[in-house]
Amino acid sequence: RAGEVGIDLERLGKIRNRARVVSLVLVDAAAADIGPGVVRVGLDRHIKLIEKYRWASAPVNLFRQTTERVRNEVEAFGYNEELGSYTRALNGDHLDASALTFSLVGYTKSSSSRMHSTIECLEKHLSKNNMVFRYRGRDGIEEDEGCFGICNFWLSENLARSGRIERAIEIFEAT
Repeated sequence: RAGEVGIDLERLGKIRNRARVVSLVLVDAAAADIGPGVVRVGLDRHIKLIEKYRWASAPVNLFRQTTERVRNEVEAFGYNEELGSYTRALNGDHLDASALTFSLVGYTKSSSSRMHSTIECLEKHLSKNNMVFRYRGRDGIEEDEGCFGICNFWLSENLARSGRIERAIEIFEAT
């Protein structure tokens, strides 16, 4: 069942009582007393520092187990096979362009089959006139949200990394 990774999902960024997938990849609140902003990516960076500086007292095995649990959670519940994309929430069906950051922070590669499919899906469903929306629909804001410029850079970077240079330039120059 989603949400059982041993991480306090109550403290993660949530939408409608469901953990945001990007939060699981990028953020957590209380892992190893090192403060906000640390799960999958944060712990991965922390592990690298532990190994580099040989901090013998650091609980590196706990950090590795936690990153693996987070990865399993995201891969099992944060990717929608029907859509062919990582989604905004676990077990979700709403798209969120923040999934484009997954390859940029080292969670996965732009060329992986899931990320490639996510890129295609987000480009198809979240862009208009080469401008990318973070997501579609309302989320506590009275008006529809407009395009979110940083999403164009995320998409452009992913397209370039996956070999679609001309399309990457087109998206980049639209910004």
